[in-house]
Amino acid sequence: MDDARNANTPILWRRHFPWLHLFRAFRIAIDPRKLLLAGLAMLFLSAGEWGIDRLPFAQQRELQGEPAAMQWPWEQSAGWDASYSVAAQSGLVPTAMQEVFAVNRHIVLRPISGFVEPARLLFDPKLTWPKAAYAWTKLLWTLLVWSLFGGAITRMAAVQFARDERIGMLASLKFAAARLLSYFTAPLLPLAGIGFFWSLCMLGGVVGRIPVVGESIVGALWILPLIFSLLMALILIGVAAGWPLMYATISAEGSDAFDGLSRSYSYVYDRPWHYLWYAAVAIIYGTILIAFVTLLFSLTVYLAGWSVASGIGGTPMRELYIDTPEHLGGTAAWSTHPEDERKVGGILAGVWLKFAALLQAGFAYSYFWTATTIIYFLLRKSDDGTDIDEVYLPDQAEEDELLPLVGVADSDQPVIERPPPEQPDAAS
Repeated sequence: MDDARNANTPILWRRHFPWLHLFRAFRIAIDPRKLLLAGLAMLFLSAGEWGIDRLPFAQQRELQGEPAAMQWPWEQSAGWDASYSVAAQSGLVPTAMQEVFAVNRHIVLRPISGFVEPARLLFDPKLTWPKAAYAWTKLLWTLLVWSLFGGAITRMAAVQFARDERIGMLASLKFAAARLLSYFTAPLLPLAGIGFFWSLCMLGGVVGRIPVVGESIVGALWILPLIFSLLMALILIGVAAGWPLMYATISAEGSDAFDGLSRSYSYVYDRPWHYLWYAAVAIIYGTILIAFVTLLFSLTVYLAGWSVASGIGGTPMRELYIDTPEHLGGTAAWSTHPEDERKVGGILAGVWLKFAALLQAGFAYSYFWTATTIIYFLLRKSDDGTDIDEVYLPDQAEEDELLPLVGVADSDQPVIERPPPEQPDAAS
């Protein structure tokens, strides 16, 4: 009897293999609202980078005449088109698939590169004031954009993953805006620690300027700069690997920057193997998903043109697809050229086609923040045993069902009703 009962008991795979929860990321990340938030973030990042490149210190840093033209998010290719070109040239499917994984692996981690690249400029041994101003401006703008939109996406992902409930886009934006300072300052707090140890090392360099004995003193105490630099290295690794977890912490716990900082560093250094395994699974899974989503959007754009062209004709369809982003196949499929004359129909159709390309490009960012949120819940579960369905929700006024709407409150004691006082007789 027990054997039959055990045979019919389902195996809870996610309980034994928690990393299987990461495969829920696609269903959560494909939400059009998250795609729209990610697309808006990409627009702000592109516009900010375009404006920063035109600032005086940026042009002085690059030592060039005209800054680069703005690259809109829908102009950024996403893996599948590159693999398609390789396949067309070589005729080898394995070569194309290798290109898919090589390109899409970097696309999955693109949000981190947007944070790390400007920070890396600050550690250039040939750092100049224009380069430092450029790096700080770009870094702070990136943090500001993701503090709002990344916070909103992680908030939506946290509630949907933990409670299987959906919250509105405006509600998530309000949540992120109310905690904008926490999102913004959480990754900057470790940089303050790096600045402290850097100042100590700088003081050691000042001591080295003492005539005759300065270099000897610095050489004898060189162990101190090594210790300070080791601490700076640990801080840098923690902030680079734990920066996304800070946003997930604040979104899931409704806490502040210090909680996001402490939890992220704790999980990175106390659960490094868990974190590495979850990150590896998320990256491999993300490369496949990005290729699939790009193929899906490209096929959608092509089928729309193919079906409408059967009625309108090839030449009018060429005019409608003149503004189609290349990585969605419009130019290749309909042989449009940039010098072709643009008509009203093509401009209007191009708005919708670019909007579709914006959502397609936003999937990589939506998936990144969704997968990061899931990884946070898994790390929290392995570290302190908190259930994955625990997520911060605003306090709501609770109604006590025992209290009647009117009358005397419910009580264990009997209610004694007093007779009404006698009214005096009007005749008396």
